[in-house]
Amino acid sequence: MLFQIFDFIEARLASVTPRSEVHGEDEKPAVSLGLSITTSGAILDTIDKDLRGRAFKRSDSKTLPGVAEALTVLACNSIAYIALDKKYEGWTLEVDDNADESKPMQFGGCKVDGFKIEPLQGGSVTLRMRIGTSDIDAQRSGMLNMRVGQSIWVKMTPPKAGEGKASPSGKGKEPDATDLFAKQHGKGGTKDAGKPPAKGAKKPQREGAVAKEPQRSDVAWPFPGEGKGVGGEKPGTPL
Repeated sequence: MLFQIFDFIEARLASVTPRSEVHGEDEKPAVSLGLSITTSGAILDTIDKDLRGRAFKRSDSKTLPGVAEALTVLACNSIAYIALDKKYEGWTLEVDDNADESKPMQFGGCKVDGFKIEPLQGGSVTLRMRIGTSDIDAQRSGMLNMRVGQSIWVKMTPPKAGEGKASPSGKGKEPDATDLFAKQHGKGGTKDAGKPPAKGAKKPQREGAVAKEPQRSDVAWPFPGEGKGVGGEKPGTPL
């Protein structure tokens, strides 16, 4: 399951911690954000499909016919919070401070971890998490620091399907098996595999095969018991 928040939701910005990250031989400014979100327990389904069933149980009261029983009762009243061993990298965080009509600020390449869940009676949860990113500048850092302890609106989305890590040269993603096959066998790759060769085209010679030597029409090869050898000499005739 992939943790995600596709629609803006209200969150409390609990902390902003400036720091630095080492990228190669350089150090880049970075920041760690502490977020707290109180919402429906359904958000737990995006982290682990079994998680909500561990935190809540169904009510003992009868429900109306045709209405599914909801998980609204705490499974254990002695649990203060549940710590999760989950970590996501490459996520995108969008932050709207709801101060004006400007576009939400976007932070890419986020690492999301430090999940803690506080189940609440009635089926809601308070979800706390830590978000780290080096996609930061002075303007956005200043805005975040001014909003510590206040409410902001956030949205979090995972990387797009098919996106890979940058290659060592920095020129796009690392080649996969299909790319390597296409490079070895021509631009057609697997698209042209299995097609018969064009009319008049020579069949490709398999790797390692030995080409047949063309036979000379001016040389008479003897058959057993008749004919002459090479140069017209009879087999076995001393030179």
